[in-house]
Amino acid sequence: MPVKEFWDDEPELLWTYRKSYMDELRLQRELDNYNAWLNGLYVYDAISKCMYNSFRKETQPAKNYLLEPYDFSKSKEDYEQEERLRMEKQIKEQNERIKNMLKNKK
Repeated sequence: MPVKEFWDDEPELLWTYRKSYMDELRLQRELDNYNAWLNGLYVYDAISKCMYNSFRKETQPAKNYLLEPYDFSKSKEDYEQEERLRMEKQIKEQNERIKNMLKNKK
């Protein structure tokens, strides 16, 4: 708040500036908190992939770290659709492996 406004203008202006400043501080704290949470999410993902790769069986495929950042703009339905498609693909691949095993067994 400029000095001239503090001494010469309405006293209510002080409370307006104070409220604006407090809102800005609150917003900055929320942003810092979100960034800390996001950093923890990436660290958790990295450590979990590392632990999985360390203790996995040789027959299980290795998991890689993220190739691109998380996209928080997608809706829950988009994620469910992607998960369903991924599961369908895995099921088809597993069915093909089983068919090949049965053919080779004969």
